[in-house]
Amino acid sequence: MKLMDYVNSIEKEEVYEMYAKLVKKTKAYHNITRKQMAQNIIDVYATFDQEMFDRFINTEEYKILYHALKQPYDMPLLNTAVDTLMDKGICHVYFNKQKQNLEIQIFDEFVPMIKTFVKTEKPSKKMQKESDFYFALVGYVFSQAACPLNVTMKNLASLLDCSELELEHWFLTSKSMPFVISLINDDTMFEDDSYHLVLNNLTEQYTEILDARDQLGDDFPILLLSLKEYIELGKTYLSYWDLNVKKFIKYLESIKKLPLFRGDLLNIFIDLTMFSMKSDRYMEYLVAQFEQHYPDKDSEKFMKIMDKAFMNSVSAMLGANKPIEFMMLMDGKKESKQQHAHLSESDANLFYELYFALLEFVNKKRKVVRKGKLKLYKKTNHNPMEVAAIRDALFEDLGLIDAFVKENPYKFNQEKLDMVAAFRLGKSDIFTLTSFEKEYTVLLGQQHRYAVLGLRTNLDEIYRGSLPRAIKTALLPFKGKIVFDGMFAELPIEMGKGMRDMIDQELKELPLLTSFNVLYH
Repeated sequence: MKLMDYVNSIEKEEVYEMYAKLVKKTKAYHNITRKQMAQNIIDVYATFDQEMFDRFINTEEYKILYHALKQPYDMPLLNTAVDTLMDKGICHVYFNKQKQNLEIQIFDEFVPMIKTFVKTEKPSKKMQKESDFYFALVGYVFSQAACPLNVTMKNLASLLDCSELELEHWFLTSKSMPFVISLINDDTMFEDDSYHLVLNNLTEQYTEILDARDQLGDDFPILLLSLKEYIELGKTYLSYWDLNVKKFIKYLESIKKLPLFRGDLLNIFIDLTMFSMKSDRYMEYLVAQFEQHYPDKDSEKFMKIMDKAFMNSVSAMLGANKPIEFMMLMDGKKESKQQHAHLSESDANLFYELYFALLEFVNKKRKVVRKGKLKLYKKTNHNPMEVAAIRDALFEDLGLIDAFVKENPYKFNQEKLDMVAAFRLGKSDIFTLTSFEKEYTVLLGQQHRYAVLGLRTNLDEIYRGSLPRAIKTALLPFKGKIVFDGMFAELPIEMGKGMRDMIDQELKELPLLTSFNVLYH
């Protein structure tokens, strides 16, 4: 089929959406016809050379095009690349009645170009690197719903082993990213100077997800995944590395007929995991649809497999955590071993007053997020990723604490200034969370064990996973004790037997610090 013919079979709005993303100088919607837009798209691709093509196409799209050139290619059940290829106007998907399957077909106008640029089954190393950037970014944004641009670049650059500047330049110059991710400036959610990244298919939903996440409170941590996990999320929108999710997908793939329903079922499932919504109403609907279309299949088995997959899928609403982790956290039946392993309410309020005053000052000086205009002092409902980015800037230059004490921008009395000055003794690092004792939590560092207090909540109520666990956080002195700063990120480091044995040995040998004052007196 030709693109020139295909555009007459779909809505003009769909054609214009392709056209607007590909063509630099666009005409108004009412001043251009479908065929004119199709010709403009064809003209754009006519300018492509190998380098432009390699930057425009990711590895998953490349593989699909390679196979689609050889023969009619069955549409994969779990592959976001099919959607982006259709959005780019290169191919379309049609229903083969004889085979009862969906197949991908390259438009006739682009077959010569694809044959020229897709010569081997294996993509180039350069395309692989570009695709790692692409899928990691898509997966990261998917896992968070909406991400501050600068914080996203900082977190991903460390995973991708590149500079923030290199990654940001790649994003801003990429011809492929606009088909998946939007750069938005939403003053109703983020203030007028805060740029955020949002998936195109979430532009009407991300505020709902973030609102729901805010209601969970500050005690639920935003989880940072591994590079491999972000890349898999970018390719599939599912936690495809989890065995329960893999089992669910394989079960769906085993159902050969009614491919349209399989795809719809999967899309509904992905929406449920993204919003972390698992109600009887949704489950009853999905099971009823399954029984209607697959009367010969076991619906109980389907529900059991789907339920396990749901519980182990990454949720944007839960800040990249899984519903099963959230349920463990919120399970009131699981009694807390710790009793008074946190500050009093008045001390916690005082800590937040001092710490957020300092972080707001740091942001004004260093313009880490929102051009330095983010309000933290005596404010609530902060974006944890933004606050963490400012915290990192503070620990890169502890001289900012001296500047704060000298300028005293919030007119603190001497006692409060002394408390802020003591923050200079703190440490921001990767620690190993090893145990929850009755009156403190033990974090293992390189040279010491630390007896750490929570702020408003015992730490065993915040983290309910298995121990030991590698986390990134900041430890600070406060009123003669050691507290964590209210933010920690779990790191995807596997604790094998060798590492556990080493941790056990260090726990026996390293001294336990209950105060930073011991180190400096």
